[in-house]
Amino acid sequence: MHYLDWLAIGIYVALLLSLGFYKSSRKDNDKDFILAGRKLSLPGLVATLVATWYGGILGVGENTYNYGIQTWFIFALPYYVFGLLFAFFLAPKIRDLPHRSIPDHFKHHFGH
Repeated sequence: MHYLDWLAIGIYVALLLSLGFYKSSRKDNDKDFILAGRKLSLPGLVATLVATWYGGILGVGENTYNYGIQTWFIFALPYYVFGLLFAFFLAPKIRDLPHRSIPDHFKHHFGH
């Protein structure tokens, strides 16, 4: 690799670490960290979910490259439709619950 490549990687890592340390010093407790202080906007939530979904779960990018644009309509379009339905109808009800995660919800209903 060229030294400019290493320089770019080093700058990226330094920025990422400095941002992480800066943000970690501003959080008061684990609830603020896990739930983003309950201040995550809808565009931020959608961007987070889409990045996670595209990056790791279904590999839509690879399948679209290999099999064509119809893959996007089969996998991605229903995801966006149901994501919007969830965001507008279920999320407000879930937000009012005291649970921080899905396991907390299961523990409340089924566990000890």
